[in-house]
Amino acid sequence: MQDLAVSVCMATYNGSKYIVQQLESILMQLDSNDEVIITDDFSTDGTVSLIKKIGDSRIKLYKNTDRKSVV
Repeated sequence: MQDLAVSVCMATYNGSKYIVQQLESILMQLDSNDEVIITDDFSTDGTVSLIKKIGDSRIKLYKNTDRKSVV
């Protein structure tokens, strides 16, 4: 029987204060074949840079080119 991969989804917007702690916590609980899918809603506070600095290949980052809000 094959193990199933886990996908964790996150939405971010100006979350730089806690994003590193959140991702470190999530990544510690995942296996190498799992992933974290993040959609950033055009953050302006460095959230995206912090996510990129983590440098984990399990993170899949998608950035909006403008603010979408709750839509």
